[in-house]
Amino acid sequence: MKTCWFTLLWVSVMVLSNAEESCPGECGPSGAIGKMGPTGPKGEKGEAATEKVFYAAHDCKELRDQGEVLSDWYTIYPDGSAPLRVLCDMHTDGGGWIVFQRRWDGSVDFSQDWKSYKKGFGSRLTEFWLGNDNLHIKGGWWYVDCHNANLNGQYYLGPHNDKATGINWKLGKGYNYSYRVSEMKIRMV
Repeated sequence: MKTCWFTLLWVSVMVLSNAEESCPGECGPSGAIGKMGPTGPKGEKGEAATEKVFYAAHDCKELRDQGEVLSDWYTIYPDGSAPLRVLCDMHTDGGGWIVFQRRWDGSVDFSQDWKSYKKGFGSRLTEFWLGNDNLHIKGGWWYVDCHNANLNGQYYLGPHNDKATGINWKLGKGYNYSYRVSEMKIRMV
């Protein structure tokens, strides 16, 4: 059925383009609808439907392996039973990434207490922290000797004068530059 639709679309485009070249003037009135043709022969009996097996993916990589190709919000089952709604990045480095932090436009204040970081906060539409309970991350890997990176810092939109308070990366543009967009992701190997 889908193939027929595309064929009809192509044919109608061809008729319109040829009409401009060979039929100058106005179109005439539509003709009468024709009679229905004879009924075709009865088809053969098909096989009984089989029950479709539902497989609950544990992570975004499994969804990617099952054929999902669009980066979007999906429900996964990390422990095999409890659902978790996550943003899957299906494009970066082969796809299959769970995005657990995203900074996008400064609309969410990331100066939150431990309870908020534990449970998660923000907006699926813009900026969020997925929640340590959902990640089993007990602390920030980026804090070593004060910190080497602060992707949850203040949203300053570029250069700033407050040392190491923005969304920064020491080895990137340093402590006095705040990145506009930041994402932290994990993927099973």
